Amino acid sequence: ATHDIGWLRAVCERRGIQGVTVDDRTDAMGILSVQGPRSRELLRRLCPDDDFSDAAFPFSTHRLVTVAAPATPATAAEITTARHGSRNPAQHVVRALRLTFVGELGWELHVERDACEAVYAALRRAGHELGLQNAGFRAVDSMSAEKGYRHWHEDLRSTDSPLEAGVPFAANKLTLDDSAPGADFVGRAALQAQRRDGLRRRLVCLVLDDPAQLLQTQEVIRRDGVVAGFVARAAYGHTLGRSVGYGYVANADPNRAAVGRLSYADLRSSRWTVEIEGIEHTATLHTKAPFDPSNRRVRGNYDE
Repeated sequence: ATHDIGWLRAVCERRGIQGVTVDDRTDAMGILSVQGPRSRELLRRLCPDDDFSDAAFPFSTHRLVTVAAPATPATAAEITTARHGSRNPAQHVVRALRLTFVGELGWELHVERDACEAVYAALRRAGHELGLQNAGFRAVDSMSAEKGYRHWHEDLRSTDSPLEAGVPFAANKLTLDDSAPGADFVGRAALQAQRRDGLRRRLVCLVLDDPAQLLQTQEVIRRDGVVAGFVARAAYGHTLGRSVGYGYVANADPNRAAVGRLSYADLRSSRWTVEIEGIEHTATLHTKAPFDPSNRRVRGNYDE
């Protein structure tokens, strides 16, 4: 949040944009992420007046929903924390976003801080019969690594571009289409140059072949025996049963024909190893998500 608001304020000042106020509401909001194969069923119980079907609530959309009063009387704590204007102190209007950072069917609930405790209590009650469980950040780190979702400050920094990070969809239309709204954005010329000239570094995903080895970050990545980069982010993928690492690699081999430029075809044809405590371990390169690359689970398809 500090980085984002600093950037927005700097751009507004540098461009002389008038009539715009940037307000940091980080401390005023909380997020409860409801993820998993029964997340839609749970939210239908929690918000019976709202439609969570694919047609009414497609992926990457948001809307306001009403968290219904629990079946049992509200506790004193729930009543005390319900202070954001709803007539029923056990009901809360929250913003639901159909998004996931763990690769499952799910929604994020963005809740006013004073209502977080009450909404969480209602979630626990509604999800009790469905087997609802708490999950911590280590679970999020592991699952997001298996799905190839990028972490700010590890996979993405102010010195990295969307093309280098493997997320071109974040700027594709704006980069290619001059008529697109907002096409003249900061950094567009640099992205167009990268598209024209090719990339000299890329973020790669490597899964260790040996299930007994663990990555800690800062391990050396070798491509065909030549040092190409370092592991910047690592997590153990419990679904894969292997350690997953991400790192930016560059072409440092002077014997290659196109020194500097990196294509996925070149990367796929290479042999990859990661050095752990002085020993090289083979790894498999993934240009798509190591787990569920077709996003079946994100769409709610758990048949396989």
